Amino acid sequence: MIQYYQGLDIVELLPKLHRCCGEFLKGFPYWYAPFEDQKINPSDTMYVNDYRSLVIIHRCDNSGEINLVAAGLPLDSRYLLRDYFSADLIDQFTKAGYYPDNIWYMGYFLPNDKVQQKDLILDMYQQFKTHALSLNFQQLCYVDIVNPLKHDHTDCSPEPWGEVIPGFVDSSVRIKASWPTYQREGQICEVEHELAFYLKSWN
Repeated sequence: MIQYYQGLDIVELLPKLHRCCGEFLKGFPYWYAPFEDQKINPSDTMYVNDYRSLVIIHRCDNSGEINLVAAGLPLDSRYLLRDYFSADLIDQFTKAGYYPDNIWYMGYFLPNDKVQQKDLILDMYQQFKTHALSLNFQQLCYVDIVNPLKHDHTDCSPEPWGEVIPGFVDSSVRIKASWPTYQREGQICEVEHELAFYLKSWN
């Protein structure tokens, strides 16, 4: 079952979004380790505050558990720049020859299984495309870690970019961000990561 959320309807989802990200992003390449007592991620409130944002989840028909969650909003959203990135990001895109007010940013696109859920992933991608194009956003971008640390040969990114959904190019835009990160030895440390933005036109 696919469900769509916008605006204040997302408020009820915030704890679920936080749990899903903690579960889906705990491995390569993010090794994300949210605080155990944290109930929501404050940055997820940007999806509530920007009326143009869209959150889509898919629940298993039998269990009702979320097995795919995706969220996005305009790259030039004041809430994205205040709560997650910074105004410097817009300057970098502009200097690189892009138009930030033309770009839709996918905060995350997290399926449980990219292979088995390929048709569902493509369907949800189409839903975001239709929504973004209706608001006149002609391009799509996402971020990924530059030179991520692999723990073993089985490590692979949880998101479908470049695998199920190809066609992205490196925008040359880079930022740094830190979050509590699992280490090889099992401990958790706050680590700064370099992130790269990848871009494509909707197709």
